[in-house]
Amino acid sequence: MVLSELGDAVGGLIAAKLARAGFPVSVLARGEHWRAIEARGLTLLEGEADAPVHVASANEPAALGPQDVVFIALKAPSLVETAGSLKPLLTPNT
Repeated sequence: MVLSELGDAVGGLIAAKLARAGFPVSVLARGEHWRAIEARGLTLLEGEADAPVHVASANEPAALGPQDVVFIALKAPSLVETAGSLKPLLTPNT
């Protein structure tokens, strides 16, 4: 499997699979990745199937609001600087 818009990003793969399975998915991305998701959705290539899946996306956590489940798929050096900004995604039941 190759996630075409985000290289082989684990977070994009999880998001695309969940969206294809019918779950509502929101994606937090930045810069060029976010612009690509906004413009074209996520495209997961599996054999001959390569239809894009469209997900809600934002480049700031507050724009997505509280989430039921949050998957964090960052490279380790980014986690420390990003963790504090994720608070708008969380509730006591997340």
